[in-house]
Amino acid sequence: LADVRAWYEERVRGAGLEHIEPLWGEPPIELVYEVVERGYRALIVGVDIHRGAAAFLGRELDADMLTALSIAEGLDPTGERGEYHTFVHDGPAFASPIPIHTGQVWEVNGHRLLDLLPRM
Repeated sequence: LADVRAWYEERVRGAGLEHIEPLWGEPPIELVYEVVERGYRALIVGVDIHRGAAAFLGRELDADMLTALSIAEGLDPTGERGEYHTFVHDGPAFASPIPIHTGQVWEVNGHRLLDLLPRM
């Protein structure tokens, strides 16, 4: 991720601004646990099937799920290498939860993706 940070720093400096990342250097897994502990709810909606993450599609990102991701061989439990992607649908900053339900599962270019549909 250092290359991504350098890319942002270069562009921000070019605009005459200072690039600040207050969480840089913090242990990523601790940050994810903190987000979960604060009451945010996220659903795993995309997984890289080549990295062994396929079984996690559609699961809620909670403390148990983070533990499972932590012990899964070859996976970054925070998903920083693209192992999985989430949709945050509830938490302290939300006025109310986003009403969703899951739909069809798609497979595209080595990724399995979960449709999210509005709950009426």
